[in-house]
Amino acid sequence: MKTSAWSLACIGLLGYTAPVAAAEGPTAAPRGDWTLVSRSELCSLQRQFGDEGDLQLRMDTFGSRTNFQFTVTGKLVPFKRGSGTDIRLAFTPDSVMREKFPVVHGQIGSRASVTFPTGFFPVLSTIDQALLAPGQRTPAQRAELDRIGLEFVRGVTDISIEFPLREPLKILTGSMAEPLARLRACVDKLNVKWGLDPEARRTFIRDAAPLPETFAAARQALSGLSVPRGITAIPARVRVDEAGRATECVIQTDVGARVSEFLCAGLRGEYTPALDSTGQPVASMYHTMMQIYAQ
Repeated sequence: MKTSAWSLACIGLLGYTAPVAAAEGPTAAPRGDWTLVSRSELCSLQRQFGDEGDLQLRMDTFGSRTNFQFTVTGKLVPFKRGSGTDIRLAFTPDSVMREKFPVVHGQIGSRASVTFPTGFFPVLSTIDQALLAPGQRTPAQRAELDRIGLEFVRGVTDISIEFPLREPLKILTGSMAEPLARLRACVDKLNVKWGLDPEARRTFIRDAAPLPETFAAARQALSGLSVPRGITAIPARVRVDEAGRATECVIQTDVGARVSEFLCAGLRGEYTPALDSTGQPVASMYHTMMQIYAQ
């Protein structure tokens, strides 16, 4: 499959909105408990829904505590190929449907699937924009964003997904507070394994980020590459030292040696380093999720 676009998993993907209320449609009740899967580069929550367990919701994270890759698979997902921004989504506390999610439609086994990045956070337009401004954030601003996120999670008991020409599908997740706490604890363990202090990272006033030329090089590296069929996103992590140099690049899913080499060649550029709570540059990790849009 040829790729034709690039996307970063970031707070901006948490939801675009339009003032459109959700209609009523089918519901999928849980069948069994949440299962936490932990691997060397991945933490994942998975659960079956529907009378016969014919719908699966999976939330993957490759190091982020806030941004996840959602995959919904099963009979209630329409068969379709390709990518676009054609689904709408709402969490329980939302008053409107979120729109324009970059989604990839596909198939897992014999079942249709849809994959998209999002996170459990309020619609961005409802938050003090000073908290979302790029650049440094004070410890107090970080704490406030954490508080907003935790409060939102406590209110989530279902997720509604609307496909084109269909009524919204409501997935009755139940409270997400405890499952997400387990998922984030798993992410902390990944950070420890990678040689990072997760508690210290949460006090940083600035995270590591690529300079524009590094971003452009990575985007160019992705453009036109052939990736294995079924790959809808390529997660990567880059260790960035206190001087802003990329010292390690890991492609966190199996896309083959050639693709990994090309992508890491683009990502091994210059970065703005992370700043700790005192404003000093420190070594950290940059995470990105490169969305694959088929040509």
